[in-house]
Amino acid sequence: MVYLQKAALTDGREVYEMLQRIPPENGFLNSCYQMDWAEFPSWLAKRVNMAQGIGLEDWQVPSTTYWPMDDGIPVAFGSLRHRLTDALREAGIAYQTQQARKEKEEYDKYWDDISPFIKFGCLKDDKFCERMNDYILFKNLEGKYLTLPECLEVKPTDTADGEDAEKDAAENGEEKEAGSAVDENGEKVEAEVVTDEEDSEDSEAKDGEGAEKKDKIIYYVTDEQQQGQYIKMFKDNGMDAVILTHNIDQPFIQQLESKNEGVKFRRIDADVTDALKSETDQETEKELEEQAKALGEIMKKVLDNDKLTVKVEKLKDEKISSVLTLSEETRRMQDMMKMYSMPGMDMGGFGGEGETLILNANHPLVQYVNDHQEGENVDMICEQLYDLAKIQQAPLAPEAMARFIARSNDIMMFLAKQ
Repeated sequence: MVYLQKAALTDGREVYEMLQRIPPENGFLNSCYQMDWAEFPSWLAKRVNMAQGIGLEDWQVPSTTYWPMDDGIPVAFGSLRHRLTDALREAGIAYQTQQARKEKEEYDKYWDDISPFIKFGCLKDDKFCERMNDYILFKNLEGKYLTLPECLEVKPTDTADGEDAEKDAAENGEEKEAGSAVDENGEKVEAEVVTDEEDSEDSEAKDGEGAEKKDKIIYYVTDEQQQGQYIKMFKDNGMDAVILTHNIDQPFIQQLESKNEGVKFRRIDADVTDALKSETDQETEKELEEQAKALGEIMKKVLDNDKLTVKVEKLKDEKISSVLTLSEETRRMQDMMKMYSMPGMDMGGFGGEGETLILNANHPLVQYVNDHQEGENVDMICEQLYDLAKIQQAPLAPEAMARFIARSNDIMMFLAKQ
């Protein structure tokens, strides 16, 4: 587990030795580097005092030193000023940021180490956040570092799809010659072409007034292993997401949403976008709704969960049987309740709320359940479909995991007897 630990007078050899492994370079200062162990307590006391505003020079402001800890071991260090002077904003931060962006590769290389401090600074100081807005980096699924504006850029494939559609229409003869028509015998006749510019302008104005601006969605991953199935679905369909695994990322993205109108962050398992579904006509949509109603009743009964929403969709990947989604708003609320809950508080009332189980109509298991709703093995398959979806999103509770393992063994025994 990675977290930030505030410098304290009790810090000892581990912190000292870590500081000796980090030489000052590229403008990064480490006054403790190559310092004797006997001088370390005095240096540390000065750092602790600075956090309390004690012993500061006229030009200094209070700052707190933190050690990023990895499973209890200090791995780096950094200081966060409690506030910034105008001089620091104009000279120090602006200059360092510009220099870092000029050396993009170096900036990318150090981003993972310095990002918790930068994000913490953004949360503490609005002016600093405004200045850093276009310099914050996000690592995507391919390991590339992107700025917020780069994350919001429209992919070239979006435009290409539109051009392909026009090309296909032209090839299929859908684009007809202007001013021509055919009569009931198929003969070409002249026709009057009406181009009402005023109506067109009125229509555009009406669309502009009535149409709501769509939010720009940035999908993110909090656990690359746990959410591996969702990552594969995104990659297979040419979609991208960013990696946000630090504890500070949740409050940070909420701040970004509040300061960037129309920008929303959603965890990769928050929904199943249209890009992951096969195209269906109205008749098929109606059939899927009927299946969802029937299978939903079965699932709720088998799982004893009336809060569960069940949908049936035709996913492009036929190997995926089921996917569980949880709306971003509900998940954030649950995370907040868990964070602030008192020891012994029953959190059961918040579990399962807002979950949607999406069954893939293209998968044989889902088809079997739909065709054999009264079948002898339906209950077992339904439980397995739900657990397989759940385990892709979060670890199963101990009792649920025990039932999942026992059920998996039963399924293998059943197959072995066939």
